[in-house]
Amino acid sequence: MKIRAHKTKKYREKIDKYLLKNDRANTREIYEFLIKSKRAPTMNQLTNILSKTPHIVNIGSQKIDTGIAGYRNAYKVAVWALDEEFLCQE
Repeated sequence: MKIRAHKTKKYREKIDKYLLKNDRANTREIYEFLIKSKRAPTMNQLTNILSKTPHIVNIGSQKIDTGIAGYRNAYKVAVWALDEEFLCQE
């Protein structure tokens, strides 16, 4: 399946390089990596890119505990990795 989204090509290439280097990462880590560059997608755009790219797969979720100012709040973020077939092709 070929992706026609030219606008997100640079983001997908950066995400691929990051996941090749780090094996797996959650959405927040990928967002923080991309935000270091001049232009970064919004969190909503990033989750759309990750979920619609066929060779990036969701392998679960990770619970993040904020623990701000004595309050214990937690939220879940998706964990992403490159598909095994994609890794074999490279």
